[in-house]
Amino acid sequence: MLAIYALAVIISAGLIGLYVRQILALLGFVPGLAAGAFVVLAVGSVFAALELFFMAVLRLYRPTRDRATLVTESISCLAALIFIPYLLHVRIPWPSSRLERVESLIYLFAFAGLHLLVKLGRFYASLEGTPSRRISAAGWGAAAAACVALAYVGALSWMGEAERARSVATSEARSYRVGDEFARARPVMEGALLRGRLSDEEGQVLSLRLANLPDAQEARKYDRAYLNVHLIGDETKVYQSSARLRETGWVELRVPSSYFPSRAREYEVRWTRKGEANWLGMLGIRPIVYNVPERPGASPLPPAKLLISGPSLYRERAAAKLPNFLVILVDGLGASHVSMLGYERQVTPSLDRLGYGGLVFPNAYAREGPQAAIASLLNAARQGARAEDPSGTASIATLLQAGNYATAAFSEAKSEADANRIQALFGSGFDLVDVGRGLSADPSQAAAGSRATLERARAWIASHSDVTFFCVLRLRELEDPQPSERYDTVYPEEGGRMRDVDLFDNALLHLDRQIGALLKYIRDHDTRSTTCIVVTSLFGHDFSLDQAGNRLTLPSERVPIFLHVPGGRSGRQPRQASLADVAATIAALADTRLEAPAEGRNLLN
Repeated sequence: MLAIYALAVIISAGLIGLYVRQILALLGFVPGLAAGAFVVLAVGSVFAALELFFMAVLRLYRPTRDRATLVTESISCLAALIFIPYLLHVRIPWPSSRLERVESLIYLFAFAGLHLLVKLGRFYASLEGTPSRRISAAGWGAAAAACVALAYVGALSWMGEAERARSVATSEARSYRVGDEFARARPVMEGALLRGRLSDEEGQVLSLRLANLPDAQEARKYDRAYLNVHLIGDETKVYQSSARLRETGWVELRVPSSYFPSRAREYEVRWTRKGEANWLGMLGIRPIVYNVPERPGASPLPPAKLLISGPSLYRERAAAKLPNFLVILVDGLGASHVSMLGYERQVTPSLDRLGYGGLVFPNAYAREGPQAAIASLLNAARQGARAEDPSGTASIATLLQAGNYATAAFSEAKSEADANRIQALFGSGFDLVDVGRGLSADPSQAAAGSRATLERARAWIASHSDVTFFCVLRLRELEDPQPSERYDTVYPEEGGRMRDVDLFDNALLHLDRQIGALLKYIRDHDTRSTTCIVVTSLFGHDFSLDQAGNRLTLPSERVPIFLHVPGGRSGRQPRQASLADVAATIAALADTRLEAPAEGRNLLN
């Protein structure tokens, strides 16, 4: 009789193990045949251990010699035969779709009901059986302990097989455009690990950006992503969050410094389409694969993928002693067209206020043209102290990015080809490059002008006020100003024909107001005492000196540089300066070093 009971336990343990294995496979926890076998072993051993432990308790409480007890126990175990239709994918015509969705639970509850009902009868039957000695309980207990050990081995083997089968994101990051925003990213399959190193500095923030793949034919689009970040140090801390994905740009998620363990050394990032139960994380169980059928017998879905940019390490503002940097480049603004530098019309009140509170360099020169001028501003040295861009020229953005700064560039593209040129110009060293179409040919977008760029930059600064940041804006509205309803007709003052210089001054006055709104936001918030502001230009416009007021064909090389350092000096500096000096100054303020040959010099010296 004992052999029959043992056979019944083995059969029921195997069926329950297969049932749990099938459910775990649908959830993405069983990546292969070996892992499935270990699941069956672990779950079956747990069931067998519970059965044997129950027999040991009964032998201690009311030992009996009656064979009927073993028969009853065999019948209760064989209730697991009810799982066979589920395991064979037999389709049941359920009267409701809700019942079909919980089919696996119906089988589980049916088994539990039958099993416990027969077992309850077995318990009461033992009370009337022929008494026996309690010493037999030791044998049942030893058998239960052996099954527990077997379950432990099976569980460890299953988790080991699962982790070995887990995919790891190893592809190189490259530039992807989502909406009007470029970022360096890589496609990461759902459940795959994205690993990286951490430093044990205080006040770190881990940031990453998510987006759907831009090619709709390559992957499905998803509305929401759930993020799991394991931070490994003296202990392992888990940060969980979710985000609604955007069609027009990247969504950023950040892990606060409070989640970092002491002596943090490594992170593991994983995303899923559905949130995971907290108890899974407590047990250290993580889904492995997701290209599995939605229901038994169905074809598997293609692997789900998202773009992940980063992760990047930022320095928390509260723990930082270094300033933020905001650089505004106003294309077309010459030094001769700034009111505080002698221009007769009051067209730059916001810039004048910034200049009176800081240093002004009226004799700065940009002789290389716009693209070369940006390269001069960003790439002030051949060799960097801590990082290099792919061309081998260290940019100030690359240096600050390596120093845990959040970096972003905002500009305006007039066409698709122009957007790609801007991305190539700003791409190295910037976490995000925004090429908004405020100046495009589309009237619904062109009406915004540079104001849209400034608003997006302000939103980015607001969302990064808790970390150190380096933000560059290139405003192109004055590059070739055209008549627009957004400009107030201030000039000519007494009516008359609109000259080139009048149109430019109206556009400049409008743009100065928009820049002033951003500078006011900086003044009105905590960023006032921590942000260095630079305003300059890549070239200026010259106008004829006679009454015609026509714009000259050749641009002016003389541009202004406004430099505002919180708590720093103020005044006009007549010495010559260049855009390369801006990079050298920022490097000095950020306590980083540009190795020779560096073209620029610190404007504060």
